[in-house]
Amino acid sequence: MLIEGERSDLQSVRLLISHNTTVEAGGNPSSLVTWYPYNYSRNPIYLGLLLIALGTATTLSSISAFIAPIIFFLVVNTIIIPFEENRLQKNFGIEYERYKGQSGDGYKANRV
Repeated sequence: MLIEGERSDLQSVRLLISHNTTVEAGGNPSSLVTWYPYNYSRNPIYLGLLLIALGTATTLSSISAFIAPIIFFLVVNTIIIPFEENRLQKNFGIEYERYKGQSGDGYKANRV
């Protein structure tokens, strides 16, 4: 989990940087990136971070270590992602709607 999470994060960040768009949570994107891994998940950076947190909790072999990934998931899923998706909708309109219909969630629970 740790390695896959790190790979997802690095690949996603490199792709955003190569398209001269923001990598900051809540930043204002200048490009809509839809290539892998963004065609699988609209949120591969958060997915990678969640995998890292889960891998760390698993490595620590402690039930209490799973509290951080749960809180991370809840905050990202209910606050950050909806904010960012609203911004993408405003910035890219129909292009973003089309992308949402073609890409997988790959992170959020029951939200498309």
